[in-house]
Amino acid sequence: MEQPDIRLQIESAINDPELPKVYSNSFSCALGFGDTVILFKNGSKPVALLNMSFTTAKTLAIKIQDLIARLENTSGNKIMTTGEIEMFFKEDIEKIKKERKNTNGKKNV
Repeated sequence: MEQPDIRLQIESAINDPELPKVYSNSFSCALGFGDTVILFKNGSKPVALLNMSFTTAKTLAIKIQDLIARLENTSGNKIMTTGEIEMFFKEDIEKIKKERKNTNGKKNV
């Protein structure tokens, strides 16, 4: 049996008014005894729950990683993870605190 073109499948899904569309900018993951659970959220508000078999979840993780790697290689830009962004902000806040401490500790002449 021939596989339909993935682009046609995605275009059809986008244009299908019956198919739910979900946007997420954060998520939480958990493992069950026989599957994975992903809670998609906008900020802290849950918007969708997805259950997948371990095999499907691992395959999805690899496919998404490949897509992002292709984008990074083509664009020359590294996409930061939420963990990397969090560390960046923590480091930036610490740097600002040190600069303020050094500035406040100096006397004006």
